Amino acid sequence: MSLSAEKILATAHGLLSDYGLQDVTMRRLAAELGVRPGALYYHVGSKQDVLIGVAHRVLQPLRRTAEGAEGLMLALRALALPLRDGGDLLLVAYALDQSIPPVPSLIEAFHAAGLPAQEADERAALLMRFALGALATEQNAALAPQPDAGVASDAHLYLAGVRLLCR
Repeated sequence: MSLSAEKILATAHGLLSDYGLQDVTMRRLAAELGVRPGALYYHVGSKQDVLIGVAHRVLQPLRRTAEGAEGLMLALRALALPLRDGGDLLLVAYALDQSIPPVPSLIEAFHAAGLPAQEADERAALLMRFALGALATEQNAALAPQPDAGVASDAHLYLAGVRLLCR
């Protein structure tokens, strides 16, 4: 089977699911695919391109949705949380490519709600920064559970923040 960008991204997605973000390295990808690391660069430009590609794969369902902003953000959470280090992956990918899903759909939803273009763009950026930070925090906090200090659940805080920012 020949090497392709899709095969590299599928393998990287598998490594992320099985071992976490720290194991998605070009050397590890090459070893998994049975090639030298240099062969990967014919199909992908860098590790950052691989991470962006994996994020696009994970978030593909958010490309063709007619949900409003709140629904998009709930769907984002549902896609990210089951994926090992999903919050961290999406933080990195969004920092590198601020057009990852659901950003275009969020902007459209805010336009449809009557926000001017610049405000719709800013609201989408603010919402993504909140959501991705909250998801990464939730996943990382779960690695070392703390005794309950009377703080609302992560799901409750996420939903409250999303609702506030979607107004």
